[in-house]
Amino acid sequence: AATTAKVLSGQGYSTMAIGKWDHTPAQFTSTAGPFDLWPLGQGFDHFYGFMGADSDHFEPNLWQDNSLIPTRPHAKDYYLTTHLADQAINFITGTKSSAPDKPFYLYWATGAVHGPHQSTTSWREMYKGKFDMGWDVARGQIFARQKRLGVVPRDARLPPRSYKIPAWSSLSADQKKMYARKMEAFAAQLSQADHEFGRMLDALERTGQL
Repeated sequence: AATTAKVLSGQGYSTMAIGKWDHTPAQFTSTAGPFDLWPLGQGFDHFYGFMGADSDHFEPNLWQDNSLIPTRPHAKDYYLTTHLADQAINFITGTKSSAPDKPFYLYWATGAVHGPHQSTTSWREMYKGKFDMGWDVARGQIFARQKRLGVVPRDARLPPRSYKIPAWSSLSADQKKMYARKMEAFAAQLSQADHEFGRMLDALERTGQL
């Protein structure tokens, strides 16, 4: 079965995959290939991102097309999702300026919120203390908010907490502190990804393509 990239490439689209590419068996993800299950082998003109499901968001191993980028970014304020959004915006604006009438297909797969759950300090600070009530209370609050927003039906019922997850009240003080911090990091990583996606939408609007 052909991928959407291969189909659209055959119809004259510019195609690019950015970010996470975890569709290639691990034994084929080296510089030796084979590359038929890599993005370029699946119909994309270009690829910029990481192979596999997870990546360090501060010092990632990145590939460009079929080649490993030899140096890791070391900028003090570097963050992977921001970097991937920059690459997407460059593709959007570059394609528009080079071939204004040519359609494009962009596959953008952020590493968020697959593990590791990493976020920058400023985003994590936004959620400091927001989950101190614990997951039992938090899931009820989130569920009620989803009802108000129409995400779930108003007559929906919250299912029981998974038997694999202990009651928040049964945890020690140190465990509560650690798990609250993990929830803060998860929420921050997701919010930061939303922000970066918004920058991409802004680029589409700015170039008259939204």
